[in-house]
Amino acid sequence: MRFVLPLLLIQSFALGEECVPIEMLGTSGDEIKERFNYSVQMSEDDEACTYSLKVSFKHDEEQPIPDDLSVQCNAMNGPPAVDSNGIPYLKHRSWYISFEDDIKEATGFDHVDLSFNPCGHPPLGAFTVPHYDLHFYRMTPYERTCMTCVLDLPSPACDVTPGAQSSDSGRAYFNVKKVFGTDDYSNMPKGFVVDNSAFVMMMGGHAWQGDQTPSPDNPWINPIYILGTYDGNINFVEPMIPLTWMTGNESHGFTEEYQYEGRTIKELPSSLSVDYDADTGMVTVLFIGPKATSCSDSDSALMEEVSGSLRSSKSQKGKKNSKKSWD
Repeated sequence: MRFVLPLLLIQSFALGEECVPIEMLGTSGDEIKERFNYSVQMSEDDEACTYSLKVSFKHDEEQPIPDDLSVQCNAMNGPPAVDSNGIPYLKHRSWYISFEDDIKEATGFDHVDLSFNPCGHPPLGAFTVPHYDLHFYRMTPYERTCMTCVLDLPSPACDVTPGAQSSDSGRAYFNVKKVFGTDDYSNMPKGFVVDNSAFVMMMGGHAWQGDQTPSPDNPWINPIYILGTYDGNINFVEPMIPLTWMTGNESHGFTEEYQYEGRTIKELPSSLSVDYDADTGMVTVLFIGPKATSCSDSDSALMEEVSGSLRSSKSQKGKKNSKKSWD
């Protein structure tokens, strides 16, 4: 019943414009520090007008790991299998904590939500393995509680059937902006795809580099950079990290740099680095990007380049936008 009741409760709120109780987001506050040895640091380079945001955590050994994904993670196999605490393996476990004001001002991030998914989540065959999600939200927890939709039960995702969403909050999931005259999504790197099975209530849509989608021929090994969408905006950025990458006896790292098509949000990260220290078990996530606040001539130059990109995209209707560097 611990699995069925929350879904029924969510669905009862999702049929209208009402918001869900904030408790449904997960556990808030300092428990994340104790359970995951969580810490956060930020530095600012005023000359370059950039921020460096570093979040560290480690896997909680008390989190349940399925012995057999085909049995314990099969939603169609009768009543859901539960762990020793009576919680279904299919249910993600979430903890979130707000950032200090200086981090909010420099990065645009309001809070971070750390979730462990024992069974993973859709798309099926892609991310359906144990892993961690770190959502860096650009909105408040209370705003997230009003991101309701009609669900495609038993999935936590919104129903994508045409006409299923009658509320403004439900229809907002499907408002994903593109660069004028192109097939590129605004404020996303070229090649990003938006998956219709990943419009998740109280989170948003999920987009990632299409050629990085895991499959039997392309197994999920490294972290993947996700961008969240809601009502035409980017409402979170997220590294997804498979459990196999952040456990074991071998330390390793991962780094990517990003350029954004039709960029209108200057503070989106220019790079992501994720490092795993096998000696301590700690994972460190580092975002570097332009500061949201103005601080120098370099910041003005960046915004002029952004404005130029917008003018160019509007003047070239029907033509592909050329990729620009935002570093």
